[in-house]
Amino acid sequence: SGSTFSKKDTITVRLKTTSIFPIGEANFFLNGTFIGGTKLAPFDFSFVPETTPGIASDNVLTVVVYDSVRNRGEVSATFRISP
Repeated sequence: SGSTFSKKDTITVRLKTTSIFPIGEANFFLNGTFIGGTKLAPFDFSFVPETTPGIASDNVLTVVVYDSVRNRGEVSATFRISP
């Protein structure tokens, strides 16, 4: 089980990656729905639950990264939104 946030919190995702090739893109998905992406280092992403479509009490945030030669990596984390 992951962290718990309030619906008004700003949630910031900071990537720490290791790759032979530099990271070129990161895409962020909430409960399977694309919520944003960036091609700019350091690839941080922030969102506020109450303004994010698809937010639920229990959530899965998935980050998909591509390096400069389009190798793909993926990681997911769970979090809760307090009532």
